[in-house]
Amino acid sequence: MKANYKIALRIIGGEKWLGGVSYIELLARAVSTLPPMERPELFLVAADSSLDDFYLHEHFLHCFDGIIYVGKDTTRASDQIKHPWIHCSSYDELSEKIDFYYPVLMDVLPHRCAASWIPDFQYRYLPEITSQEERLKLDLKYQEIADRAKLIVFSSNDAREDFHGFYPDSKAVTKILSFHVEPDARWYDVNPRDIQNKFGLPDKYIICCNQFWAHKNFEVLFRSIRILKDNGHVIHVVCTGSTEDYRVRDYFTMIKQLISELDISDQVHILGIISREEQIQLIRRSCLVVQPSLFEGWSTIVEECRALGKTVVLSDLKVNLEQNPQHAIYFDRTDAEDLAQKLKHAYLAAAGPDLEREKVARDNSVHLMRTFALQFSDIWQTAKQIF
Repeated sequence: MKANYKIALRIIGGEKWLGGVSYIELLARAVSTLPPMERPELFLVAADSSLDDFYLHEHFLHCFDGIIYVGKDTTRASDQIKHPWIHCSSYDELSEKIDFYYPVLMDVLPHRCAASWIPDFQYRYLPEITSQEERLKLDLKYQEIADRAKLIVFSSNDAREDFHGFYPDSKAVTKILSFHVEPDARWYDVNPRDIQNKFGLPDKYIICCNQFWAHKNFEVLFRSIRILKDNGHVIHVVCTGSTEDYRVRDYFTMIKQLISELDISDQVHILGIISREEQIQLIRRSCLVVQPSLFEGWSTIVEECRALGKTVVLSDLKVNLEQNPQHAIYFDRTDAEDLAQKLKHAYLAAAGPDLEREKVARDNSVHLMRTFALQFSDIWQTAKQIF
């Protein structure tokens, strides 16, 4: 028996933003950990704009009690959704079937029981890598949310503080929902050496799991690797993630040129997009994970490092300090020398996995997932009082 409450989660991610897929997955998994009497019925909502990305959500559909399609092209929906689904021709009809909708944009159910989500304000801090058109679009979107939303969710206190600074007149209730990662038991059934060997990687390496986007700060990382080489420390770096930045289209070309100029091509192993399962195993096998970003929201990779008990070398962003995984080492994100020193000392550790750390992290994850689920429970309970 479940709690007598129906929640709909909207598909927000896709091939161009896998982070949105992960966000909904982690939230659905957290809700599914609640005891039956506390757990609401959970539905995944697809619309015409997200049908092509539905397949990316297949692997966690078991966390949902049903699928809802909102739209009129039922033939296309049947082609894309190979599971039983409920049809709603409009969002008004959807609102009659569910009690809470998340995350919502202001053109959908602005007056219904729902909450909006703002992940971060990167475009405000790094306007040089965001087009004027996109900055204007985000300004209008967030201004409308600030003006019209009754309930807004943020992944960090850092983002919420930014919101209140940028939109001091907003009357919305604001809440924090900091997501966490639940380790999958199947992660530990694989020998990570097999994945390392599959990609022909050296026995000892560090890993950076970032898309090649301009704000990810690969320049500082690779300059630090050159500094270490000059001092007799040859460190191999494995990079996973997309090599396309839709905002700075020649960024990857610039990075490849930098790697060549620094004469570290034989130390940098760029794998591109690989499966999450393979990425997890390469993280386990690595000596450490490095995240040199100039800006982040609440980071999925950092949470995966927490869930694996992994050492992670992080840029000194406020949100990284707030996220604060147990085995974090922080460096000045503008200083390649500082990063080089931090990497050198952390690299002295043996290649993974560290089975003792992994066990402690798995045990701790139970509490973290409970906290995550209860934070979301507080949000929908708050929504019931507001609307």
